[in-house]
Amino acid sequence: MYKINLKNEKIKRAYLSWRREAQGDSEKTIAIRERTINLYSDSTNATDFKFFNKEKAIGFKEYLRSPSKDGKKRSRNTIRTIVRSQRICCVSENHSCSL
Repeated sequence: MYKINLKNEKIKRAYLSWRREAQGDSEKTIAIRERTINLYSDSTNATDFKFFNKEKAIGFKEYLRSPSKDGKKRSRNTIRTIVRSQRICCVSENHSCSL
């Protein structure tokens, strides 16, 4: 399990609420997005979302390629689905980004 970063949790809650209310995502879709955000947080040791950059995205993909905690390897299709389905809205004072 990943460490908890309160700034990230606020951003994550706001993002998931927006996906639920404004975009009309189902609870199942929200749960999938939340798991993916948690995977990203785990891969970065809960680094603040405002530090997201190209290297973090590449590192996340490499993290997904490594065997999971139960020792199973994720398929290429699973990795592709996780990366494509997730948009992490990272907002700081000067920029925004998405994964």
